[in-house]
Amino acid sequence: MVMKFLVFVLTLFPVNALPQSQVANQHEHGQGRLAVSFSEAGISISLVVPGLDVLGFEGPAETEGDQASVAGAISELSNPLDLFSLPEEAGCFTVSANVTLSGEGLGPVVDNGSNVHTEFRADYQMQCQDMTHLDHVNFPYFDRFQRAESLIVQINKSGKVDRHTVTRDAPDLDLNTGL
Repeated sequence: MVMKFLVFVLTLFPVNALPQSQVANQHEHGQGRLAVSFSEAGISISLVVPGLDVLGFEGPAETEGDQASVAGAISELSNPLDLFSLPEEAGCFTVSANVTLSGEGLGPVVDNGSNVHTEFRADYQMQCQDMTHLDHVNFPYFDRFQRAESLIVQINKSGKVDRHTVTRDAPDLDLNTGL
């Protein structure tokens, strides 16, 4: 029964992760990428951010403190409504959250960390009770991750795609602008 419900929920939301060409873009510290896709009953969000922005370091988590930092970051990133504040009137809740940490140069031979780049990737599915109230988003994300400076946001709504940049200094986004 649970599996049938999960399959049903997944069919409600198109999974629009960032295309590989965007994911493969240059790794730039301070700047993450966010893709937001709207459906009739909810939104899909894909987030890709440099490990340095979230953890304060890149490379293998060698100490217990580093490992605790990774676990804490995954826990924080697993709560999208704490990172992306949606209007309360919309009645949104998280259906699923999947967070991974990946990296280049993390194999058995690491070149003193000079070529190591880690990224957190998070995919979220959220359902909303009243999509008409979903007109803006605020980004407490910047309060939680002090090294994060900006997010390049791609919005896919009603077949139209728009791009915005949200920054630490301007952490609000009007979801109706440009669409």
